[in-house]
Amino acid sequence: MVNNAGITRNSTMHRMTEDQFREVIAVHLTALGMALAQRGPSCAKSGSGAVVDMPLLSGTIGLGGRPITLPPMPPPRPIAVFA
Repeated sequence: MVNNAGITRNSTMHRMTEDQFREVIAVHLTALGMALAQRGPSCAKSGSGAVVDMPLLSGTIGLGGRPITLPPMPPPRPIAVFA
């Protein structure tokens, strides 16, 4: 399982307010905890499994306080259903 849930703030860590910092940490840890609670029992039952936790790339390489801008998403494509 891959957990890729997380948030960031447009600030460097030393400029974040305590509330901003707590919000980021809460989302990252809550997302991981919920993912583990969901998949843990089936992994334990099967005797195998793996969890990869990578909430945000910006947490690894940093963005230097720059805002994150993403390109617009293309419209969803229809899914083919075969009978």
